[in-house]
Amino acid sequence: MIGLLSVLLIAAVALDLVIGEPPSKLHPVVWIGSLISALDGQGRGRSYGVLVFVVTLVFAWALWLIPYFLLIKYSLLVPLLLVLWVYLLKSSFSWKLMRSYGKRIALALEIGDLEAARKLTSEIVRRDLADADEGLIASAAIESIAEGEVDGLTSPLLYYPFGILGPLAQRAINTLDSMVGYPYPPFRDVGWASAKADTILNYVPARLTSLLIAIAALLIGLNWRESVAAALRDHRKTKSANGGWPMSAMAGALGVRLVKRGEYELGSGNLPSASEIRLAIRVYDVSASMFVAMVAAFSFFPLFAAAFPRFA
Repeated sequence: MIGLLSVLLIAAVALDLVIGEPPSKLHPVVWIGSLISALDGQGRGRSYGVLVFVVTLVFAWALWLIPYFLLIKYSLLVPLLLVLWVYLLKSSFSWKLMRSYGKRIALALEIGDLEAARKLTSEIVRRDLADADEGLIASAAIESIAEGEVDGLTSPLLYYPFGILGPLAQRAINTLDSMVGYPYPPFRDVGWASAKADTILNYVPARLTSLLIAIAALLIGLNWRESVAAALRDHRKTKSANGGWPMSAMAGALGVRLVKRGEYELGSGNLPSASEIRLAIRVYDVSASMFVAMVAAFSFFPLFAAAFPRFA
């Protein structure tokens, strides 16, 4: 049926925005993380890292392929496959989670509870916030919102027009990279394959997201020109080949300076405050809405729904 993949995408997005994340015991990404932990590649070489990469990818795909081949021959059970498709797709991305964190951090800062703000922010960033003031906390939160749009939404859904296996692969690789993709011992060698794959998969999404952030800035009356300028000027300042793009674009759109002490400063102006976190969430929502609409449009055509003809 033409358009079915688009309908399933909208259903998954609605599920995310209304309900949010599944319980940990029922979350496919948590299962993938548990598998990676069980494989324990600390101190292993690149060959073992490639093995972990392949096993993780196969496991992620099996979450769909095994039920598909077991149930597709029974017409009455096909609706169960559609439900599973929506559930797995929703599990591969998250829109609500990052905006929820942003709102909670902003509220904590607005009422002057720096300790609560530090604790919440430390759940979404890897940096020492023990003595961070409002500006550094807000900076970390905004950086996470911008980069999280790539990792948690744009990147997995960019591969959706080719079927459910695309988002599942991206989420498996991103999870693997977040757990073992470090450029230092004991993960340097075992995490090499996942780090390279994650960088490749996020290359287009990161740059596309920075463009969407600039367009969103234009639509809501922020500084879209500086968003573009900051992205082009500052994206190389981060260690990540991709992360600098959306973070710099967001800094320019908000007219603030995003700082990670000892590593980089993106954009220009003052450090942000709680109000800029809320503005960043608006930019995030508008840019994410545009992207989901784009993906739904591409997914409407059978040519871009290549996973299984039965669902095209």
